[in-house]
Parts: sequence; C-alpha cells; structure tokens
Amino acid sequence: EYQMFNFRQLKNRNYPGFAARIAPWVYASQCLIAFIIGIISGSDIILAITFIAFIESIGAYLFFRAFSYSIRKPDYVFNYGYGKYESMNNFVSTIIYAVLLGIMFYMAFNFTDIENKGFALIFAAPFTALIICLSSLRLFILQKRYYIRYNIQNLKSNYKHIKIKALIEFVAFAALLLNSVLIYLGSPLYADMIDSVVSIIIIILMMQFPLLEFKNSVKQLLDKNLPEHIQYDLIAVIAEHLNKMCKFQTMHTRQSGKDLFIEIDIVLPWDYTIEQKYDLEKEIKSAILQKLPHSIIRLYVLPCEKDCFGGDGFKNCPVKKNKKND
Repeated sequence: EYQMFNFRQLKNRNYPGFAARIAPWVYASQCLIAFIIGIISGSDIILAITFIAFIESIGAYLFFRAFSYSIRKPDYVFNYGYGKYESMNNFVSTIIYAVLLGIMFYMAFNFTDIENKGFALIFAAPFTALIICLSSLRLFILQKRYYIRYNIQNLKSNYKHIKIKALIEFVAFAALLLNSVLIYLGSPLYADMIDSVVSIIIIILMMQFPLLEFKNSVKQLLDKNLPEHIQYDLIAVIAEHLNKMCKFQTMHTRQSGKDLFIEIDIVLPWDYTIEQKYDLEKEIKSAILQKLPHSIIRLYVLPCEKDCFGGDGFKNCPVKKNKKND
C-alpha cells in the first residue's frame, strides 16, 4: 500500500497519501527542467532552483516513506518509523543546503556573462521559474485538499512548507523577469548582480526550515536512555498502582527525539478478565501521559504462578486482599 514505485497505485486518488506520493515526481520534473534551462541560460537563480528541487525531491520521498509508516499499524517490535524518516529528511536537507550555500557564494563572485547568452534564452529562465512556481502551488492545493479530506496532521505541516516554497519561487520569477528587462535595456552587470544575490537569498530562505529542526533531528536519530528524573517519574506512577498488581516485573525505556518509548511488565492474578486488565492498563497509561505527554506506552501483563492458591482459596493474593480491604 505504501510502495513508492508502484505506478498503478500512483494513480489511486483514493489513497490518503496520493498527494504525498506524487510530490517526489513533481520535484524531480522541476529539477530536470530547471537544470536544462539553467545550463543554457547561465542563470544562478535557475541553478539554485534546480538544486532546491533536487533536495526537495529527496525530502519529499523521505516524507512519503514517513507518511506511509504513520498510517499503518505498528509492527511486532513496536517500530512506527515515522520519526526516523522525518528526522533523516531534516538532517540530510540541512547538510546539503549548507554545501549548496557555499557553492552559490562561490558562483556569486564568478559572474557569468549572461548578456552573451541571448535575450531569447534569458526570457526562458523567468518562464521556467513561473512554471515551477505554478506546479508547486498546484501541489500545495492538492496536499491541502487531502489534509482536509482525511484530517491527517502530517500533511498539514508539509503543505505549508510547499506553500512557502512556491512563494520563494515566485520571488525568483520576479527577479528573473527584472533581469530580462535589465538585459533588454543594456544593463547586464546589474542583471548579474541581482542574479547572484537573489540565488543566495532563496537558498537561505529554504535552508531555514530544516535548520530549525536540525538539533531535534540529531536527537531523534540517536536513541538514548531516559534521564533519571523521568525514570523516577515512571517508578512513582508504578508505585501508586502497586497495590493493584501482584508484582512489578521489569521496565524498558528509550528516548528518540521528543518521543519516549516505555514498556512495562507486570504480574496480575491468573483469573483476571480482559476488562480488569484493560482498566488497570488505562489507569497506568493515563497517569504516565499526564506527567510525560510524549510517551508511547506498552503494558505487558503476565499471569501469576498461583502461589497464593490453596485450600482456603486466594487468601494470600495481594491484589484481592487489597480489594477486600478497600
């Protein structure tokens, strides 16, 4: 259901991730068109748009993979996978944008004589930027529509990102249009300066999004143990409910970014009903989420070994004794 290169599924508009699935293809097409026109025209702005489309195509693919994991059921090892792909997207994008920024600064001091490229080809540059801007705008509208239709929060932040990308591309179109006018009026030097400066500006504007999440991305990619104060909070919750269980067995925890993964093993009377187990699990989860709202919790219940079972019934059962006293 979430395979990227299944062309039959690519046409399935009823799939919630349809808009996310076609995004990498849109960006790849933008990259190819911009690359051809950028080489022909020699425009730094178009080349910057080419690099942006390339980076965004990688990011869109990673987002689609993350999105696919977010709408499926967790597997047997409790691996949702969404956060890893999302963080990998931010991490990789930040690194590539940083390298790209250095390249654009280098190119800014090596002006291309765009006057000799011919006005007809320079005219193709703003037209290309406009086409790319309109395609991004169309993708924004499509993802917003699917967000409203299926109410999937992951699409909300993504379509807002696409909207800002389209606005940045519109700025590039306006700058290229101005360049064409300046070349037509016989001022190619000013056109070169605008071309270089604007190319750097749009790279910086696009870089700010992954950069804001870079620190969290590194944390998300590197799992670690929970801090002691959080583990004490968990133990406190377990202690509050200790009278409702035969035994607290073990607790396994890890932190991945802001997400806290918690697995707790407890022992309950062997004859407890599913409803009784569910009620206790609900209480413990609710208490943990009040203290640690980013927790993802699993509670494993083991049956007791019937040590308390004898001729006089469950006289020694710690849970039933506590209930009787209550």
